[in-house]
Amino acid sequence: MKQTLKIILFAVIIFILSAIAVTTWYIAEIGAYEDNIGFASIKNVLFRFGIVGAIPCTVILTAGYISFLKIKKTWLLGAIIVILGFLLYLSSLWFLWYMSIRSLVKDPFAG
Repeated sequence: MKQTLKIILFAVIIFILSAIAVTTWYIAEIGAYEDNIGFASIKNVLFRFGIVGAIPCTVILTAGYISFLKIKKTWLLGAIIVILGFLLYLSSLWFLWYMSIRSLVKDPFAG
């Protein structure tokens, strides 16, 4: 029970930090061209990009954490970490594609 609570807490912390990081990165990169960024714009970016980008990251990093806790064979753990790293890379490419298409379709900074 204590281990399950620790894993859930880890996943929640990773999700919050990932959502904040993605939102901050998007506003710093794309929002630099906007004149006025208000609370509504930040909320739109958080819900359209921050949460969407945080979900795959949270799932993959939590799977890595669980693997690290449960698997004792180093070669198997190494193989799983490499596979999860590749999945994280693919999810980041998918997210950049999603972010580009979504930004072209609808301006997230429009209130």
